[in-house]
Amino acid sequence: MDALELLTTTKGVRRRIDFDRPVPYETLEECVAIAVQAPIGGEEWQPHFLIVDDPALKEAIGALYQEINLPYIDDIEAKALAGADQADHAAIRRSHDTFRWHGEHMGRMPALVIVGLMGRYESQPQIMQASAYGSILPAAWSFMLAARTKGLGATWTTLHLGNADRVAGLLNLPENFTQAAMLAVGYYKGDSFKPAKRLPVSSYTHRNGW
Repeated sequence: MDALELLTTTKGVRRRIDFDRPVPYETLEECVAIAVQAPIGGEEWQPHFLIVDDPALKEAIGALYQEINLPYIDDIEAKALAGADQADHAAIRRSHDTFRWHGEHMGRMPALVIVGLMGRYESQPQIMQASAYGSILPAAWSFMLAARTKGLGATWTTLHLGNADRVAGLLNLPENFTQAAMLAVGYYKGDSFKPAKRLPVSSYTHRNGW
């Protein structure tokens, strides 16, 4: 695929992940090698990738994820239903059921990849937070693009951060390590991907002011 197709059709893959096909660790390392070519603000903000493919650890992280996922999805679904026409309710429920299903199966994902960096930025000035996260997130997105070129699908999530300390304990993460995102990765079934539906570009593009 060319670069335009890659950029416009790479999105979260959930129900189409092949849970029974392992992803070689070497393939994930190749994705990391590509991902760290993304721009960073400085060497002090070098992204780190923690690959989890141990079944017991994945199951434990999946359980911690689901603790946060279920009440979160229930809440946003209730708000969406309250503000929608009755005719749209079935579609809203189907959409949120996909997120519930994904949470239930998080521990079965062939690999979970936690992306972060050394240092804690919760109480730092905005400029420092922006510099730090601005160095992590491009690398995480580059990992997803690299994975796509290898027949892998990935879903970006941050809900595990509701249990960040417990996840850190499971993985023996340093106390001064900031988790920014978790990518659920596996080979996908099928090969048809389309651009996501988005509002017209004029809805969120501003020129010379808001």
